Amino acid sequence: MSKKFKSLIVLLLLALSATTVGAQQSKRLTVQIQNGTVLDCIKSIENQSDYTFIFSNSIGVDKKVTVNLRNKTLPEVLSAVFTPNGITYDVSGNHITLQLSQNQQVGGG
Repeated sequence: MSKKFKSLIVLLLLALSATTVGAQQSKRLTVQIQNGTVLDCIKSIENQSDYTFIFSNSIGVDKKVTVNLRNKTLPEVLSAVFTPNGITYDVSGNHITLQLSQNQQVGGG
């Protein structure tokens, strides 16, 4: 194989991996939980995507929630589910790390 051909293959692979990450971020999710828990929402998101969550139970995964989100992007779902419950999130690769927001930690929420 020539160097140009190898370079072309590497560029194509990089483009494909970037497209895959972008596709996951723009994939549409539906989370409909009636009187469920934050943990139910986490499981629903994991079942519909390639993302896994990293969290401690101390964030309040047993807190009762009602969520009715249809055809929303991952960022829209994360904001709607976690922000009102005092949970911050960070997406890195295919992992989503959850933790209590600073206000919840300081104020005792």
